[in-house]
Amino acid sequence: MKVTLNLPNFTLTKGEIPETGGGAARLKLRRKLRTMALWGLLGVFFFFAFVWLSLPTRAIAWRIQHEAQRAGFVVAVEDIAIRPWGTVILENVEWTYQPSRPGQIPSKFFITEVDVGVSLLSLLGGNISADLEIELPDGEVTASYEKNSDDTQYTFKIDQVPLYGLPKAQQALNAPLRGLLTIEGELNLPDHKFKRSTGFVKIKCAGCVIGDGETKLFVPGSKKGGAMANGVTIPEIDIGTLVGDMTIAKGVVKTDGPIETESDDVWFQLSGEIELSDPFKKSRFDMVLKMNLSEKLQARSERMKLLIQTANAKTKLDPPEVGLGFNLRGPVTSPQFFGHKTKSRRQSRNDKRDSYKKRKAKSRKKAAAKKKKKSDAAAKKNAASDDPKDDPKADAKDDAKDDKKDDKDDKDNPFDGKPALPPPVEPSDEPTADEPAAEESDEQPAAEEPTADEEEEVVIEESQDDGAGNNEPSDDNQPSDDNQPAADDGTEDAQQ
Repeated sequence: MKVTLNLPNFTLTKGEIPETGGGAARLKLRRKLRTMALWGLLGVFFFFAFVWLSLPTRAIAWRIQHEAQRAGFVVAVEDIAIRPWGTVILENVEWTYQPSRPGQIPSKFFITEVDVGVSLLSLLGGNISADLEIELPDGEVTASYEKNSDDTQYTFKIDQVPLYGLPKAQQALNAPLRGLLTIEGELNLPDHKFKRSTGFVKIKCAGCVIGDGETKLFVPGSKKGGAMANGVTIPEIDIGTLVGDMTIAKGVVKTDGPIETESDDVWFQLSGEIELSDPFKKSRFDMVLKMNLSEKLQARSERMKLLIQTANAKTKLDPPEVGLGFNLRGPVTSPQFFGHKTKSRRQSRNDKRDSYKKRKAKSRKKAAAKKKKKSDAAAKKNAASDDPKDDPKADAKDDAKDDKKDDKDDKDNPFDGKPALPPPVEPSDEPTADEPAAEESDEQPAAEEPTADEEEEVVIEESQDDGAGNNEPSDDNQPSDDNQPAADDGTEDAQQ
Protein backbone atom coordinates (compact mmCIF):
# COMPACT_ATOMS: atom_id res chain seq x y z
CA MET A 1 0.00 0.00 0.00
CA LYS A 2 1.22 3.38 -1.00
CA VAL A 3 0.56 6.56 1.05
CA THR A 4 1.26 10.01 -0.47
CA LEU A 5 1.48 13.28 1.60
CA ASN A 6 1.49 16.72 -0.06
CA LEU A 7 3.27 19.28 2.22
CA PRO A 8 3.90 22.37 0.09
CA ASN A 9 5.61 24.56 2.83
CA PHE A 10 7.44 21.82 4.68
CA THR A 11 11.08 22.53 5.71
CA LEU A 12 13.53 20.77 7.93
CA THR A 13 15.39 24.07 8.90
CA LYS A 14 15.43 24.84 12.65
CA GLY A 15 13.91 28.15 13.72
CA GLU A 16 11.11 30.34 12.65
CA ILE A 17 9.46 29.96 9.31
CA PRO A 18 10.97 32.61 7.00
CA GLU A 19 8.78 35.59 6.42
CA THR A 20 7.79 36.46 2.96
CA GLY A 21 7.20 39.87 1.45
CA GLY A 22 8.30 43.21 3.22
CA GLY A 23 9.48 41.64 6.50
CA ALA A 24 12.32 39.76 4.81
CA ALA A 25 13.56 42.94 3.12
CA ARG A 26 13.70 44.85 6.40
CA LEU A 27 15.59 42.05 8.09
CA LYS A 28 18.10 42.01 5.29
CA LEU A 29 18.57 45.80 5.50
CA ARG A 30 19.23 45.69 9.23
CA ARG A 31 21.88 43.05 8.81
CA LYS A 32 23.54 45.09 6.11
CA LEU A 33 23.60 48.29 8.22
CA ARG A 34 25.01 46.41 11.20
CA THR A 35 27.81 45.04 9.10
CA MET A 36 28.63 48.49 7.65
CA ALA A 37 28.75 50.06 11.13
CA LEU A 38 31.11 47.41 12.39
CA TRP A 39 33.42 47.86 9.46
CA GLY A 40 33.25 51.67 9.85
CA LEU A 41 34.20 51.56 13.52
CA LEU A 42 36.99 49.19 12.71
CA GLY A 43 38.21 51.58 10.01
CA VAL A 44 38.14 54.58 12.38
CA PHE A 45 40.04 52.61 15.00
CA PHE A 46 42.74 51.62 12.57
CA PHE A 47 42.87 55.20 11.23
CA PHE A 48 43.48 56.73 14.66
CA ALA A 49 45.88 53.95 15.50
CA PHE A 50 47.82 54.70 12.37
CA VAL A 51 47.75 58.46 13.06
CA TRP A 52 48.84 57.92 16.64
CA LEU A 53 51.70 55.63 15.62
CA SER A 54 52.81 57.93 12.85
CA LEU A 55 52.60 61.26 14.77
CA PRO A 56 55.69 63.48 14.25
CA THR A 57 56.46 63.63 17.99
CA ARG A 58 59.88 65.17 17.51
CA ALA A 59 58.37 67.94 15.43
CA ILE A 60 55.80 68.56 18.18
CA ALA A 61 58.61 68.64 20.78
CA TRP A 62 60.47 71.18 18.67
CA ARG A 63 57.32 73.30 18.49
CA ILE A 64 56.97 73.21 22.26
CA GLN A 65 60.53 74.36 22.89
CA HIS A 66 60.11 77.07 20.23
CA GLU A 67 57.06 78.49 22.07
CA ALA A 68 59.00 78.31 25.36
CA GLN A 69 61.83 80.33 23.86
CA ARG A 70 59.34 82.93 22.66
CA ALA A 71 58.18 83.23 26.28
CA GLY A 72 61.80 83.77 27.44
CA PHE A 73 62.73 80.26 28.60
CA VAL A 74 65.53 78.20 27.09
CA VAL A 75 63.96 74.73 27.16
CA ALA A 76 64.94 71.64 25.17
CA VAL A 77 62.58 68.63 24.83
CA GLU A 78 64.02 65.44 23.40
CA ASP A 79 60.74 63.71 22.55
CA ILE A 80 57.10 63.44 23.59
CA ALA A 81 54.68 60.53 23.99
CA ILE A 82 50.94 60.91 23.49
CA ARG A 83 48.40 58.63 25.12
CA PRO A 84 44.93 58.16 23.65
CA TRP A 85 43.17 59.24 26.86
CA GLY A 86 44.70 62.75 26.70
CA THR A 87 48.05 62.42 28.44
CA VAL A 88 51.19 63.95 26.97
CA ILE A 89 54.58 62.98 28.36
CA LEU A 90 57.59 65.21 27.73
CA GLU A 91 60.76 63.19 27.87
CA ASN A 92 64.23 64.42 28.90
CA VAL A 93 63.41 68.11 29.43
CA GLU A 94 66.40 70.40 29.92
CA TRP A 95 65.99 73.97 31.19
CA THR A 96 68.99 76.31 30.81
CA TYR A 97 69.02 79.31 33.17
CA GLN A 98 70.14 82.73 32.11
CA PRO A 99 73.22 83.97 34.05
CA SER A 100 72.37 86.00 37.16
CA ARG A 101 75.54 88.13 36.93
CA PRO A 102 78.25 88.86 34.37
CA GLY A 103 80.81 86.14 33.82
CA GLN A 104 78.65 83.37 35.24
CA ILE A 105 78.35 80.05 33.38
CA PRO A 106 74.69 79.20 32.57
CA SER A 107 73.26 76.40 34.72
CA LYS A 108 70.91 73.62 33.64
CA PHE A 109 68.00 71.86 35.29
CA PHE A 110 67.21 68.36 34.01
CA ILE A 111 63.85 66.54 34.31
CA THR A 112 63.37 62.98 33.10
CA GLU A 113 59.60 63.16 32.55
CA VAL A 114 56.90 65.81 32.65
CA ASP A 115 53.34 64.49 32.55
CA VAL A 116 50.69 66.82 31.13
CA GLY A 117 47.07 65.71 31.28
CA VAL A 118 44.68 67.45 28.88
CA SER A 119 40.89 67.18 29.08
CA LEU A 120 39.57 66.32 25.62
CA LEU A 121 36.01 67.23 26.57
CA SER A 122 37.11 70.70 27.64
CA LEU A 123 38.92 71.17 24.35
CA LEU A 124 35.79 70.21 22.44
CA GLY A 125 33.88 72.84 24.45
CA GLY A 126 36.42 75.56 23.65
CA ASN A 127 38.06 75.53 27.10
CA ILE A 128 41.47 74.42 28.29
CA SER A 129 42.03 72.18 31.29
CA ALA A 130 45.47 70.72 31.94
CA ASP A 131 47.29 69.10 34.84
CA LEU A 132 51.05 69.11 35.28
CA GLU A 133 53.10 66.67 37.29
CA ILE A 134 56.89 66.63 37.61
CA GLU A 135 58.64 63.75 39.29
CA LEU A 136 61.94 64.79 40.87
CA PRO A 137 64.53 62.62 42.59
CA ASP A 138 63.41 64.26 45.83
CA GLY A 139 60.03 65.89 46.11
CA GLU A 140 57.18 66.50 43.70
CA VAL A 141 55.76 69.43 41.75
CA THR A 142 52.11 69.52 40.69
CA ALA A 143 50.10 72.24 39.00
CA SER A 144 46.86 72.75 37.13
CA TYR A 145 45.69 75.26 34.57
CA GLU A 146 42.10 76.03 33.58
CA LYS A 147 40.95 78.67 31.14
CA ASN A 148 37.49 79.51 29.90
CA SER A 149 35.80 82.54 28.42
CA ASP A 150 35.43 84.28 31.81
CA ASP A 151 38.56 83.66 33.83
CA THR A 152 41.80 81.75 34.28
CA GLN A 153 42.81 79.71 37.30
CA TYR A 154 46.22 78.43 38.42
CA THR A 155 46.94 76.06 41.28
CA PHE A 156 50.39 74.80 42.18
CA LYS A 157 52.22 72.94 44.89
CA ILE A 158 55.93 72.35 45.42
CA ASP A 159 56.06 69.60 48.01
CA GLN A 160 59.23 68.84 50.00
CA VAL A 161 61.64 69.90 47.26
CA PRO A 162 65.29 70.35 48.37
CA LEU A 163 66.57 73.91 48.06
CA TYR A 164 69.53 72.80 46.01
CA GLY A 165 67.12 71.19 43.52
CA LEU A 166 64.92 74.28 43.23
CA PRO A 167 65.33 75.85 39.80
CA LYS A 168 67.34 79.07 39.74
CA ALA A 169 67.83 79.33 43.55
CA GLN A 170 71.25 77.70 43.73
CA GLN A 171 72.41 79.44 40.56
CA ALA A 172 71.31 82.90 41.75
CA LEU A 173 72.89 82.77 45.23
CA ASN A 174 75.93 80.63 44.30
CA ALA A 175 76.38 79.54 47.94
CA PRO A 176 75.24 75.99 48.72
CA LEU A 177 71.70 75.57 50.04
CA ARG A 178 70.10 72.83 52.09
CA GLY A 179 66.62 72.30 53.41
CA LEU A 180 63.15 71.25 52.27
CA LEU A 181 60.86 73.84 50.68
CA THR A 182 57.08 73.62 50.42
CA ILE A 183 55.07 76.22 48.52
CA GLU A 184 51.33 75.99 47.91
CA GLY A 185 49.17 78.54 46.16
CA GLU A 186 46.12 79.40 44.12
CA LEU A 187 45.61 82.25 41.68
CA ASN A 188 42.33 83.32 40.05
CA LEU A 189 42.38 85.81 37.17
CA PRO A 190 38.98 87.38 36.37
CA ASP A 191 38.87 88.41 32.71
CA HIS A 192 42.36 86.85 32.44
CA LYS A 193 43.93 89.94 34.10
CA PHE A 194 46.67 89.75 36.75
CA LYS A 195 45.64 93.21 37.94
CA ARG A 196 42.36 91.77 39.20
CA SER A 197 43.68 88.48 40.54
CA THR A 198 42.81 86.91 43.88
CA GLY A 199 44.20 83.93 45.79
CA PHE A 200 46.79 82.92 48.37
CA VAL A 201 50.35 81.60 48.78
CA LYS A 202 51.78 79.58 51.69
CA ILE A 203 55.53 79.16 52.22
CA LYS A 204 57.45 76.86 54.52
CA CYS A 205 61.16 76.07 54.56
CA ALA A 206 62.23 73.48 57.13
CA GLY A 207 65.82 72.94 58.23
CA CYS A 208 67.22 75.58 55.85
CA VAL A 209 71.01 76.06 55.83
CA ILE A 210 73.14 78.33 53.62
CA GLY A 211 76.90 78.64 53.10
CA ASP A 212 79.89 76.37 53.65
CA GLY A 213 82.71 78.76 54.65
CA GLU A 214 84.36 78.52 51.23
CA THR A 215 81.89 79.49 48.48
CA LYS A 216 80.96 83.12 48.00
CA LEU A 217 77.41 84.30 48.47
CA PHE A 218 76.01 86.69 45.86
CA VAL A 219 72.81 88.59 46.63
CA PRO A 220 70.79 89.21 43.42
CA GLY A 221 69.99 92.84 42.81
CA SER A 222 72.76 94.20 45.04
CA LYS A 223 73.94 97.70 44.26
CA LYS A 224 76.91 97.84 41.93
CA GLY A 225 80.13 98.52 43.80
CA GLY A 226 78.66 97.31 47.09
CA ALA A 227 80.16 94.64 49.30
CA MET A 228 77.48 92.06 48.45
CA ALA A 229 77.69 92.69 44.71
CA ASN A 230 81.21 91.16 44.58
CA GLY A 231 80.19 88.28 46.81
CA VAL A 232 81.18 87.43 50.36
CA THR A 233 82.31 84.14 51.84
CA ILE A 234 80.04 83.14 54.70
CA PRO A 235 80.22 80.27 57.15
CA GLU A 236 77.49 77.69 57.41
CA ILE A 237 74.46 79.53 58.77
CA ASP A 238 71.44 77.76 60.21
CA ILE A 239 68.35 79.67 59.05
CA GLY A 240 65.88 77.48 60.91
CA THR A 241 62.26 77.04 59.86
CA LEU A 242 60.84 79.83 57.73
CA VAL A 243 57.02 80.11 57.70
CA GLY A 244 54.71 82.69 56.17
CA ASP A 245 51.44 83.32 54.34
CA MET A 246 50.53 85.78 51.60
CA THR A 247 47.12 86.95 50.39
CA ILE A 248 46.31 88.06 46.84
CA ALA A 249 43.53 90.65 46.41
CA LYS A 250 42.88 93.02 43.49
CA GLY A 251 46.21 92.20 41.90
CA VAL A 252 48.34 92.86 45.00
CA VAL A 253 50.20 90.10 46.86
CA LYS A 254 50.57 91.10 50.54
CA THR A 255 52.18 89.29 53.43
CA ASP A 256 49.84 88.28 56.26
CA GLY A 257 52.22 89.44 58.92
CA PRO A 258 55.96 89.09 58.39
CA ILE A 259 57.49 85.96 56.89
CA GLU A 260 60.13 85.30 59.51
CA THR A 261 62.42 82.83 61.17
CA GLU A 262 64.73 82.90 64.17
CA SER A 263 67.50 80.44 64.94
CA ASP A 264 70.67 80.38 66.99
CA ASP A 265 72.54 82.06 64.12
CA VAL A 266 70.23 84.55 62.47
CA TRP A 267 66.98 86.51 62.75
CA PHE A 268 65.20 87.08 59.43
CA GLN A 269 61.99 88.93 58.56
CA LEU A 270 60.36 89.72 55.20
CA SER A 271 57.25 91.88 54.68
CA GLY A 272 55.66 94.00 51.98
CA GLU A 273 53.81 93.42 48.74
CA ILE A 274 54.11 92.53 45.07
CA GLU A 275 52.02 94.54 42.61
CA LEU A 276 50.95 92.31 39.73
CA SER A 277 50.65 93.72 36.22
CA ASP A 278 49.85 92.61 32.70
CA PRO A 279 52.02 91.14 31.34
CA PHE A 280 53.37 89.44 34.46
CA LYS A 281 57.00 90.46 33.82
CA LYS A 282 56.00 94.07 34.55
CA SER A 283 54.98 93.16 38.11
CA ARG A 284 57.02 94.96 40.79
CA PHE A 285 58.45 94.14 44.21
CA ASP A 286 57.99 96.52 47.13
CA MET A 287 59.23 94.60 50.17
CA VAL A 288 61.38 95.14 53.25
CA LEU A 289 63.97 92.63 54.47
CA LYS A 290 65.29 92.85 58.03
CA MET A 291 67.98 90.61 59.48
CA ASN A 292 70.46 90.36 62.30
CA LEU A 293 73.27 87.97 63.10
CA SER A 294 73.47 86.56 66.59
CA GLU A 295 76.39 87.24 68.95
CA LYS A 296 77.21 83.54 68.77
CA LEU A 297 77.63 83.66 64.98
CA GLN A 298 79.68 86.89 65.14
CA ALA A 299 81.98 85.32 67.73
CA ARG A 300 82.40 82.29 65.47
CA SER A 301 83.11 84.32 62.32
CA GLU A 302 85.15 87.52 62.32
CA ARG A 303 83.97 88.22 58.78
CA MET A 304 80.31 88.29 59.87
CA LYS A 305 81.19 90.53 62.81
CA LEU A 306 83.03 92.94 60.52
CA LEU A 307 80.13 92.86 58.09
CA ILE A 308 77.74 94.06 60.78
CA GLN A 309 80.11 96.66 62.27
CA THR A 310 81.11 98.24 58.93
CA ALA A 311 77.64 98.21 57.40
CA ASN A 312 76.49 101.37 55.68
CA ALA A 313 74.57 103.72 57.93
CA LYS A 314 71.66 103.64 55.47
CA THR A 315 71.22 99.91 56.10
CA LYS A 316 71.25 99.98 59.89
CA LEU A 317 67.93 99.71 61.69
CA ASP A 318 66.82 102.42 64.07
CA PRO A 319 66.55 101.59 67.79
CA PRO A 320 65.02 99.67 69.42
CA GLU A 321 65.52 97.32 66.45
CA VAL A 322 69.00 95.89 65.96
CA GLY A 323 70.45 94.67 62.70
CA LEU A 324 70.30 95.59 59.01
CA GLY A 325 67.37 96.55 56.79
CA PHE A 326 67.02 96.41 53.02
CA ASN A 327 64.35 97.39 50.54
CA LEU A 328 63.59 95.00 47.69
CA ARG A 329 62.15 97.01 44.79
CA GLY A 330 61.85 96.79 41.04
CA PRO A 331 60.36 94.49 38.40
CA VAL A 332 60.21 90.77 39.10
CA THR A 333 62.65 90.12 36.27
CA SER A 334 65.41 92.28 37.82
CA PRO A 335 64.69 93.40 41.41
CA GLN A 336 67.26 95.36 43.40
CA PHE A 337 68.24 95.65 47.08
CA PHE A 338 68.73 99.06 48.71
CA GLY A 339 69.43 100.20 52.23
CA HIS A 340 66.08 100.78 53.89
CA LYS A 341 67.02 104.47 54.31
CA THR A 342 68.08 104.84 50.68
CA LYS A 343 65.64 106.38 48.23
CA SER A 344 65.36 104.83 44.80
CA ARG A 345 65.33 106.93 41.65
CA ARG A 346 61.62 106.49 41.32
CA GLN A 347 61.03 107.56 44.92
CA SER A 348 63.37 110.56 44.51
CA ARG A 349 61.44 111.66 41.42
CA ASN A 350 58.16 111.29 43.30
CA ASP A 351 59.54 113.30 46.23
CA LYS A 352 60.67 116.06 43.86
CA ARG A 353 57.25 116.14 42.25
CA ASP A 354 55.56 116.33 45.66
CA SER A 355 57.91 119.10 46.78
CA TYR A 356 57.24 121.06 43.58
CA LYS A 357 53.49 120.65 44.02
CA LYS A 358 53.71 121.87 47.63
CA ARG A 359 55.73 124.94 46.59
CA LYS A 360 53.25 125.75 43.82
CA ALA A 361 50.31 125.32 46.19
CA LYS A 362 52.00 127.57 48.77
CA SER A 363 52.74 130.20 46.11
CA ARG A 364 49.17 130.12 44.84
CA LYS A 365 47.84 130.39 48.38
CA LYS A 366 50.12 133.36 49.09
CA ALA A 367 49.07 135.09 45.86
CA ALA A 368 45.41 134.49 46.67
CA ALA A 369 45.87 135.93 50.18
CA LYS A 370 47.65 138.99 48.77
CA LYS A 371 44.92 139.49 46.19
CA LYS A 372 42.25 139.16 48.84
CA LYS A 373 44.06 141.67 51.05
CA LYS A 374 44.16 144.17 48.21
CA SER A 375 40.51 143.65 47.40
CA ASP A 376 39.57 144.06 51.09
CA ALA A 377 41.59 147.29 51.30
CA ALA A 378 39.92 148.62 48.15
CA ALA A 379 36.48 147.70 49.48
CA LYS A 380 37.24 149.37 52.80
CA LYS A 381 38.40 152.50 51.02
CA ASN A 382 35.27 152.61 48.90
CA ALA A 383 33.10 152.10 51.96
CA ALA A 384 34.93 154.92 53.77
CA SER A 385 34.31 157.28 50.84
CA ASP A 386 30.60 156.36 50.79
CA ASP A 387 30.11 156.58 54.57
CA PRO A 388 32.59 158.95 56.26
CA LYS A 389 31.37 157.96 59.70
CA ASP A 390 33.05 154.62 59.27
CA ASP A 391 36.47 156.26 58.91
CA PRO A 392 37.68 158.10 62.08
CA LYS A 393 40.38 159.98 60.18
CA ALA A 394 37.90 161.21 57.59
CA ASP A 395 35.54 162.25 60.38
CA ALA A 396 38.30 164.25 62.07
CA LYS A 397 39.16 166.02 58.81
CA ASP A 398 35.52 166.80 58.14
CA ASP A 399 35.08 168.13 61.66
CA ALA A 400 38.12 170.40 61.24
CA LYS A 401 36.73 171.75 57.94
CA ASP A 402 33.33 172.37 59.53
CA ASP A 403 34.94 174.25 62.42
CA LYS A 404 36.86 176.51 60.05
CA LYS A 405 33.72 177.16 58.01
CA ASP A 406 31.73 178.01 61.15
CA ASP A 407 34.42 180.46 62.34
CA LYS A 408 34.35 182.18 58.96
CA ASP A 409 30.55 182.42 59.01
CA ASP A 410 30.62 183.87 62.52
CA LYS A 411 32.92 186.68 61.38
CA ASP A 412 30.73 187.51 58.38
CA ASN A 413 27.38 187.48 60.32
CA PRO A 414 26.64 190.97 61.79
CA PHE A 415 23.88 189.60 64.00
CA ASP A 416 26.04 187.19 65.95
CA GLY A 417 25.81 187.91 69.66
CA LYS A 418 23.05 190.65 69.33
CA PRO A 419 19.96 190.82 71.55
CA ALA A 420 16.65 189.34 70.50
CA LEU A 421 13.99 191.38 68.64
CA PRO A 422 12.57 194.31 70.65
CA PRO A 423 8.94 194.04 71.81
CA PRO A 424 6.41 195.46 69.39
CA VAL A 425 5.21 199.06 70.01
CA GLU A 426 1.91 199.26 71.89
CA PRO A 427 -0.89 201.17 70.17
CA SER A 428 -1.14 203.50 73.19
CA ASP A 429 2.39 204.61 72.67
CA GLU A 430 1.82 205.69 69.08
CA PRO A 431 1.22 209.43 68.48
CA THR A 432 -2.41 210.48 68.17
CA ALA A 433 -3.96 212.94 65.79
CA ASP A 434 -4.17 215.63 68.56
CA GLU A 435 -0.47 215.38 69.01
CA PRO A 436 1.15 216.51 65.83
CA ALA A 437 4.45 215.05 65.05
CA ALA A 438 7.43 217.12 65.79
CA GLU A 439 8.71 218.84 62.73
CA GLU A 440 12.25 219.18 61.96
CA SER A 441 13.54 222.56 62.67
CA ASP A 442 15.82 224.34 60.43
CA GLU A 443 18.27 224.40 63.27
CA GLN A 444 18.36 220.58 63.39
CA PRO A 445 21.58 219.35 61.94
CA ALA A 446 21.58 217.58 58.58
CA ALA A 447 20.72 213.94 58.58
CA GLU A 448 23.67 211.84 59.42
CA GLU A 449 24.41 208.39 58.20
CA PRO A 450 22.98 205.95 60.71
CA THR A 451 25.35 203.96 62.72
CA ALA A 452 25.60 200.23 62.61
CA ASP A 453 23.42 199.93 65.73
CA GLU A 454 20.68 202.17 64.36
CA GLU A 455 20.72 200.41 61.01
CA GLU A 456 20.52 197.07 62.74
CA GLU A 457 17.59 198.33 64.78
CA VAL A 458 15.67 199.43 61.73
CA VAL A 459 16.32 196.28 59.85
CA ILE A 460 15.34 194.11 62.78
CA GLU A 461 12.11 196.01 63.39
CA GLU A 462 11.04 195.59 59.75
CA SER A 463 12.05 191.92 59.45
CA GLN A 464 9.32 189.41 58.76
CA ASP A 465 8.76 186.02 60.34
CA ASP A 466 8.78 183.16 57.80
CA GLY A 467 6.47 181.13 59.99
CA ALA A 468 9.20 178.67 61.05
CA GLY A 469 10.61 180.76 63.84
CA ASN A 470 13.29 182.33 61.62
CA ASN A 471 13.30 186.08 61.15
CA GLU A 472 14.47 186.98 57.67
CA PRO A 473 14.87 190.59 56.55
CA SER A 474 12.52 191.66 53.72
CA ASP A 475 14.02 192.88 50.50
CA ASP A 476 11.52 195.75 50.33
CA ASN A 477 12.53 197.11 53.75
CA GLN A 478 16.24 197.17 53.14
CA PRO A 479 17.97 200.57 53.58
CA SER A 480 17.99 202.75 50.47
CA ASP A 481 21.06 203.47 48.50
CA ASP A 482 21.30 206.96 50.03
CA ASN A 483 21.75 205.33 53.44
CA GLN A 484 18.78 207.31 54.86
CA PRO A 485 16.63 205.56 57.44
CA ALA A 486 13.03 204.84 56.40
CA ALA A 487 10.27 206.94 58.06
CA ASP A 488 8.21 205.36 60.78
CA ASP A 489 4.83 204.23 59.55
CA GLY A 490 3.03 205.50 62.60
CA THR A 491 4.55 208.99 62.28
CA GLU A 492 3.56 209.27 58.64
CA ASP A 493 0.00 208.29 59.43
CA ALA A 494 -0.12 210.78 62.24
CA GLN A 495 1.09 213.57 60.02
CA GLN A 496 -1.42 212.68 57.40
